[in-house]
Amino acid sequence: MNSNKFVNIIEGAVLVVLGILVAINGWAALDTYFGIVGIVAGAVLVILAFALAFNTKLLPFGFLAAGAVLLTIGIALVADKLTLAVVIDLTIYALIGLGAAIAIYGLFVLLAHKRTLPYSLGLLVIGAVLIILPIVYINVADFRKAFWIIVGIAIAVYGGLVILFQFLPEKALAKK
Repeated sequence: MNSNKFVNIIEGAVLVVLGILVAINGWAALDTYFGIVGIVAGAVLVILAFALAFNTKLLPFGFLAAGAVLLTIGIALVADKLTLAVVIDLTIYALIGLGAAIAIYGLFVLLAHKRTLPYSLGLLVIGAVLIILPIVYINVADFRKAFWIIVGIAIAVYGGLVILFQFLPEKALAKK
């Protein structure tokens, strides 16, 4: 097995585990996951910085600084002193604004260019969905739980597919 397939299998396994964690714990699992990733990546960068300093007698500040920042954020995420919930909240509210903009654009296209009815109606539907789903996410706790279960399952299935595709012959994946 070549190293690329091995890396893809590892990636798929990590995605399956992440998907299961998200399905069980919701977005809180992302804090732990990204915390661990931050710790590992930060440690690798700090070690790399010192290895380069040992060989070249120059300490690459960028590697050292990025590694220290990633280590600190990773430790704070794992220790529950920091959360990525604010990113999710920002995304939810940004989707409402984006949905409103798409709906207004769809309405403009409908009124200004009467021959583009399917396109403008599509924009109105997409805009409405992007407004309604985040509002439901904010206001309905059961929907939030179901949403994270669905996201977790989707991540796990994707990871499983990444693993599966590594064992299929390349001819089976080629376009005909």
